[in-house]
Amino acid sequence: MGISHPFPAQVARGEIDAIALDRTGERIAMGSKRFGQLVVWEWRSETFALKQQGHDHEATCVAWSPDGRVLASGSSDRKVKLWADGSGFCFATMDDHAAPVTALAVAKNVVFSASLDGTVRAYDLQRYRNFRTFRTPPPRSSHSDAATRSLLAGSSSTPGAALRSLAVDADAEVVCAGSDEPFEIYVWSVRSGKILDALANHAGPVCCLALDPTDGGSLASGSWDKTVRLWNVFRNEHVEKLEHPAEVLAIAWRRDGGQLVAACLDGALHVWEPKDARLLAVVDATRDLERSDRFLSKRPRREKPHFTSVAFSVDGATVLAGGNSRFVCVYAVAQKVLVAKFRVSNARDAGAVDGASSDDDDAPLGDLDEVKHWRDAAGAGNRRAAADDDDDDADALPGAKRSRRAGAALARAVTSVAAVAFAPTGNAFVAATPGALLFFARDDAATFAPFDVDETVTTASCLEALERGDDARATAMALQLGDAETLNAVVAGVRLANVDVVVRGVPPARAPRLLEVLAARLDDSPHFEFFASWIRSLLHVHADALRDEAPALRAAHKAMLLHHRALLALVDDNDFALSFLDAEEAPTVDQDEAGES
Repeated sequence: MGISHPFPAQVARGEIDAIALDRTGERIAMGSKRFGQLVVWEWRSETFALKQQGHDHEATCVAWSPDGRVLASGSSDRKVKLWADGSGFCFATMDDHAAPVTALAVAKNVVFSASLDGTVRAYDLQRYRNFRTFRTPPPRSSHSDAATRSLLAGSSSTPGAALRSLAVDADAEVVCAGSDEPFEIYVWSVRSGKILDALANHAGPVCCLALDPTDGGSLASGSWDKTVRLWNVFRNEHVEKLEHPAEVLAIAWRRDGGQLVAACLDGALHVWEPKDARLLAVVDATRDLERSDRFLSKRPRREKPHFTSVAFSVDGATVLAGGNSRFVCVYAVAQKVLVAKFRVSNARDAGAVDGASSDDDDAPLGDLDEVKHWRDAAGAGNRRAAADDDDDDADALPGAKRSRRAGAALARAVTSVAAVAFAPTGNAFVAATPGALLFFARDDAATFAPFDVDETVTTASCLEALERGDDARATAMALQLGDAETLNAVVAGVRLANVDVVVRGVPPARAPRLLEVLAARLDDSPHFEFFASWIRSLLHVHADALRDEAPALRAAHKAMLLHHRALLALVDDNDFALSFLDAEEAPTVDQDEAGES
């Protein structure tokens, strides 16, 4: 039996590490480990049924859209990718930057990205295009009349200051970016694209920025000079300085603007009340980030464990943090305790396994190395002169984490979390690691409150009450039981005419849980009117109980938006079809009248 080779086809970018055929033999699935690529190829038609690819290099930053449907990620490969929350697929890639992307922010329908190439780019989420570019001023040594005029005209070709951090107000009117050198914060107008101001008071690289969610003019900036500074952007006013015992690496505001958390290089989290500049709590997370493996714990580390990214939960009760460790930690702010810990990798740290010590030249550079590099250069009075000691780093961009020997970074597996972010719905969060973007979601099916039920409340008794027509009792028992499958079955079996009566009998404490279930069912159910009636009645009866339940309300709003857009498209199609039919019938009537006359 001969084997024919009808045609050559290049369907993957790199080497193919895995391949599989479907049952019909018409589609071929291939995966490339080197480029993180997944391809489904229809060989008969020579077309792609699916083509997905992650970042070529480690992801450096993430940001959610306000509605929680889109996640944006930036990477050292200079690309910005957009991911769908429902499917987890990447549906758009922007590669306009000329250097690694360091920070992202999303406001309204615009994605903003900052890069080491000295630019901030704004992308439209409707057309996925770069509609505006904000450029930093060129270095002071290159300032000239021609350079200044070209910068104001938006056509400057001189590289600007490398950008490390980014913040955008909720209305997408002002964008702020912190630079690596000089140590300034640049403020642009989104509408005009012109630079409005440069805030200069830090004595080190501005590595993190955050705008107060309740007051778009209040800006917090963190720097390697061991301070967090508060600014009034619109007045160009320095309001307050919050001093820390170590270099500040990440900051985040609480949703109501009442608290500010800062992560430092010494492994501690500092929680502040910005209004009074009062330190509320200090959480030492060093032990939480240490290696749990006894073998690895005996090996020396290059730097002390610390967090490089922090985020408040939607309700403001907890803080999510990730850094140079294999763990993502969740802390209760009021109690200053660790409440959850998630492992992002089971791989052993390559440096520890190989016996790498603090003077290992082949180990990848971390945050401590960068800070030390900056300290030494600042002490000598010339930061750039410090980089000339190593010829291999002569062409490296400021802030880029490069290995001292070419290829060593790819050969070593570095376990870390570059960025973390809570979803606006509060039910999930994402962690960016060198190998992948990891999505964590709450498992509502595992929720069970044994002290709220007795032996008579079972799945069988709930279904029996539903069959007898006692919808209110069946719903109350299902909420007490806490079983997701039982609650879904009971909610779907309630008569539409009894929805208002059932909702009035729901305890206010159970209303958020019921709203979450209804939002999940509305998201994937064709019975829009039924579940929309449930949600409308629940919001009307339990408005006070649901007022502060942002995660449940956002989930319901997200589900309603999906159906609204689908119905809007259907209505438009029907409207156009009726207009077309009406236009086709009109000449026929005129012709009949003309024939009769």
